[in-house]
Amino acid sequence: MSKRNTQKKGCGGFLFIIVGLLVLVLGAWKVWEQWGPAPQYKANEMGSVDQPLTWNGQWSGYGSKGKGDQLLVPIEAVKKGITTRVFEEGDSRRIILTSKMNVAVLEVGESKGKWNGQDIDWGVEPERVDGQVFIPMTALERLYGVQAVQYESTGGVQVRFPGQTIQLGVINEQQSTADTVTLYEQADKRSPEVSQLASGTPITMWKEQAGWFLIEDNGGRLGYIASDSIEQKGSETVEKQPVPPKPKFVEEGHSVSLAWEAVYSRNPDTDTLPKMPGVNVISPTWFSLADEQGNVKSKADSKLLDWAHRNGKQVWALFSNSFDPDLTTKALSTYERRETTINQLLDYAKQYRIDGINIDYENVNVEDRDVLTQFVREMTPRLHSAGLVVSIDVTAKSGSSRWSKFLDRGPLAESVDFMMVMAYDEHWATSPKAGSVASLPWTETAVTRIMKEDGVPANKLVLGMPLYTRIWTETEKDGERKVSSKAVGMRTIQELLSKQQLKPTFAEQEGQNYVEYKENGTLQRIWIEDERSIKARIDLAKRLDLAGVAAWARSLGNAEIWDIIHY
Repeated sequence: MSKRNTQKKGCGGFLFIIVGLLVLVLGAWKVWEQWGPAPQYKANEMGSVDQPLTWNGQWSGYGSKGKGDQLLVPIEAVKKGITTRVFEEGDSRRIILTSKMNVAVLEVGESKGKWNGQDIDWGVEPERVDGQVFIPMTALERLYGVQAVQYESTGGVQVRFPGQTIQLGVINEQQSTADTVTLYEQADKRSPEVSQLASGTPITMWKEQAGWFLIEDNGGRLGYIASDSIEQKGSETVEKQPVPPKPKFVEEGHSVSLAWEAVYSRNPDTDTLPKMPGVNVISPTWFSLADEQGNVKSKADSKLLDWAHRNGKQVWALFSNSFDPDLTTKALSTYERRETTINQLLDYAKQYRIDGINIDYENVNVEDRDVLTQFVREMTPRLHSAGLVVSIDVTAKSGSSRWSKFLDRGPLAESVDFMMVMAYDEHWATSPKAGSVASLPWTETAVTRIMKEDGVPANKLVLGMPLYTRIWTETEKDGERKVSSKAVGMRTIQELLSKQQLKPTFAEQEGQNYVEYKENGTLQRIWIEDERSIKARIDLAKRLDLAGVAAWARSLGNAEIWDIIHY
């Protein structure tokens, strides 16, 4: 026999031995699995709380209190699995829950509360137990459309969500002599037991994996059971929540082409207003925060509103915080003060037949970030119920606490219909460096950062455009350059160019016309806002599929610009 054949024979014998050993190991495992000592019973973690709260085949980590209409659930569990729109005010005695349609107010130790500003009796008092606040399940069911299934044997609660389909089943008749089926912690017979389930026990079936089913038994206990031990018994689907009503303007899918009307001491003479054929919304600065109690000051004028409606334009009245940070802090500090503001805006909207409210809070303490978001969450459902469009103005993102960081843009956008990005003041009035009010690349970045970093969809964003220009004056003294500026409208710039006989050149980097000249020993520099720069911004908004454009402010534009502004 050759050496090669001898090697082949030896290799075959070795493989035979390996296969034999594997068969012996598997056989021993099977014997151990069947006849080895039973796993020790392990109390499920859910046993550490009373009336465990579950959802989606998972234990929430929390327990509940009470039964039926008196059922209470921990507020921390609500935040974890039902909604993050939970606001605990002050000492946490007051709990405010909001949805896109409704606002609910609850008080610890009080059965009475508020529902969309009206008194309501919840029929059960929220409680504080060992530092943990429990609130009525009935309020959550009404507000968010969730359902609670409570198990009679243990008091455990299964939470179901709107539109969710729940698969039901029972433990089937066993073919073996065993009277019960074991519920295991994991999909493995070697894992600890959770309980023993008799034939006919109703269960909820969550998910199947490799011959096992994750189920919830009739006491709310969770675990795995062999798939062949289950008989399916149909399903139940939780009713979906009604779709929140949208203002007619939004429902009909109109794009926004807005002009802010700056009203300082008095409203404009409507006989002198341009037609603005491409503008479908005007936003006069009519309302502002008057005092720390949340009262609203009004400069509303029926003549301007009538003019707008006659010319096919909506009126979204601007409401500001008077740009006073300390006043804002006080006016936002309690539900009552915020409610005062909301109720007065609703009254004014009804009185003047206003179509929407444009919220313009600027120069706000960054510590008020969360309560400002809460204010908008409380306001929007109330304004929507009156058919009003709700929009909010936000700055471009920056490191400034009072002018940027106080705005939680993502959550704010979830509440409002539109978010106006005030994409101007790249170089502001007291900027240490001269430059454009809003160069085109900076403008695009201002919008796309909010889309990318805050998750605000393009169809909610409106591009704010400046109709003003800054004239920069630069002086040199002792080798140091000093910069100052003044803001002027389009007509002033046209007159200046004509008077000085200046011919602008196009600045490619900024995407707008630029001019400079010497006057009285100083250098005057101007990055010009004109028809070319505005058209470029409108084209940018269309390329990004934004909801529209808005111009600050109508009085700063020239006659020609209104042939350009449309969307």
